[in-house]
Amino acid sequence: MERRPLSIGRREGGAGSAAGGAGAEPAFPSEAWDKLVRFETHLKALERFFNLENHPARSTGPVSFQENLATEVLLAERQFRRLLQLGRGIMDESDANALAFRSYVESEWVGDAGRDALLAEYSSQKTWRDSLFLLLEGLQSLATLASGLRTANAAGLATFRALGQQFRSLMVHNRFFSPVRARPVFLFAERLTHPLLRRAVVECPNDHVRRGMALVLSIYARHLRVLSWIEVRSELREELLDALPLLTLLRSDFVILRPFLEKAFPSRFLAHDTPTGVEDDLRARVDGFCFELQVEARKAFEVFLLDFTQSASLKRMRGALEAAHGLLTSLLEQAVTTLVSVTLPGVADKDIFPGSLMRRQQSLRLREDLWLFGEVLGHITEFLVSDATPDRKRQAYKGLLDFLTYFENLSLQFVRTWDREPFEHFCREMRALREERFEDPLRCEDIASNFDCFRVFIQTILGLVNLRADLQSAALDEVRARRALLQFVRVA
Repeated sequence: MERRPLSIGRREGGAGSAAGGAGAEPAFPSEAWDKLVRFETHLKALERFFNLENHPARSTGPVSFQENLATEVLLAERQFRRLLQLGRGIMDESDANALAFRSYVESEWVGDAGRDALLAEYSSQKTWRDSLFLLLEGLQSLATLASGLRTANAAGLATFRALGQQFRSLMVHNRFFSPVRARPVFLFAERLTHPLLRRAVVECPNDHVRRGMALVLSIYARHLRVLSWIEVRSELREELLDALPLLTLLRSDFVILRPFLEKAFPSRFLAHDTPTGVEDDLRARVDGFCFELQVEARKAFEVFLLDFTQSASLKRMRGALEAAHGLLTSLLEQAVTTLVSVTLPGVADKDIFPGSLMRRQQSLRLREDLWLFGEVLGHITEFLVSDATPDRKRQAYKGLLDFLTYFENLSLQFVRTWDREPFEHFCREMRALREERFEDPLRCEDIASNFDCFRVFIQTILGLVNLRADLQSAALDEVRARRALLQFVRVA
């Protein structure tokens, strides 16, 4: 059989290889590198997934030996098969055919001596093709093993750890694809391509600061790339769970990142004797990010994603994932913008991240409409407990119905999923009052009490919305909001 390098190109001792040299980058389409980066990132994510310390918090505490980890084993099986798909995507059709033919020859045509010779030839891993073939065969075996363990109801803690050990062993002995080596596998993912990021680096006063700025920006960009691969809108539980390995990778990276930014980064890249103003500013902003990272990562993994794999509610899972994903994305985008503004003071987040402008407009709209919601409820509550006639009370109630229709059509979609259910329930309850005559004072007081309770809930949600990073520099336009309020206040 003719032996040739992978279609994506050949690079002896390639990226992430301990034996790799500093040879020239092979010339092939950039989309092939994107596939390779995604493949290697998922390899590293799955390795981190097998360490339960990286998983979101559980209300029951650490996993015990008696617990059933069928969900985690199922997820491992799905990730093995996903890696097979990603790995085969790197190859062209002839590579894939060669892999299938080789497996057939090894199992059907040759005896023990011939099989030993083939294994000896490919175990030398002289090319990426050899390493990838060995890796994909190992992943196929692990996927079959995980499926069998799950079917046999043997998915305990010891089984999960043994499965992880087999995966790590497969990685350790692979020359080109190993996420456990000291040299990173993200060499091509971390390059800064956005012109503003590159300009921010160039504007630094000296080489040390330039290298430091480029390094921190590339780390933030790497984590944003990983977050961009997480699907938060799926209607299937298994697809929501597929985000877990990438989340464990982020949590592991965050644990390593904080001490590096606090200690190693300033000692290596920033001056200690006569620092410039840029260096002082850079140090302060990196320190600020470290503090925010500690707080927000704990909130994401210990509050939002608490009992993520144990939840039976699809809506709760989707809401938790959406909240954690949005929190971490906003944190990192704000960190990039803050760092770039050290040397480019006029840069805003919308200049770097086009999607942030849309999110900002959505947050502004939601904040104003939540404020309106509270004001409308306050207005109708006053009428319900007053001496106003039943007709005037009913007129105020119709103004509330009009506002609910407006809110459901425009702003409810911007409320995070796990906060949405109380709004939907309230809207249903209010529409059930269509035949209410508002003649009984005790009945009106009871309705007004419910309005007050829901108004407290709205104020809580409004406070959380005000904490969003994209609203920190934007005050509520209360004059505009009060003009809008007049559309729904039917009586004065």
